[in-house]
Amino acid sequence: MNVYANDLKRLRDGIRSALPGVIVNDSLIDHAQFRRGELLDGAVTVLLERIDTSDDWYSTMKVLITGQMEVKSAEKKEETGALVEAAELALFSKLRRYLRNTGGLPAVKLKEVVFSAQSKVPFGWFLIRAD
Repeated sequence: MNVYANDLKRLRDGIRSALPGVIVNDSLIDHAQFRRGELLDGAVTVLLERIDTSDDWYSTMKVLITGQMEVKSAEKKEETGALVEAAELALFSKLRRYLRNTGGLPAVKLKEVVFSAQSKVPFGWFLIRAD
């Protein structure tokens, strides 16, 4: 296993340990592929986007980290979107807590986070771009 694959594996394994109950995938799976209710605790996928090299000795892995979740519908249908947003923020906050201190992995710097804006209620998602 090369250094890049090893770092990705260690990052995924660390997330699995830090977020018990959350599904951690090596491959991106669409919401529709999960069984109903399977995403209530969330799912996280770590994907290699690219590797930037500045010289023969230094490189930076650019990763995408997705969070996916489902919420149970609120009693008032119009309130379900707010539940999705709260679930997105909750999973993101747990993940961010781990990414701030990965326990020996190279630093993970968050560059940008995009949220679903309640576009797939009762499902939610976010996408982190990180170095």
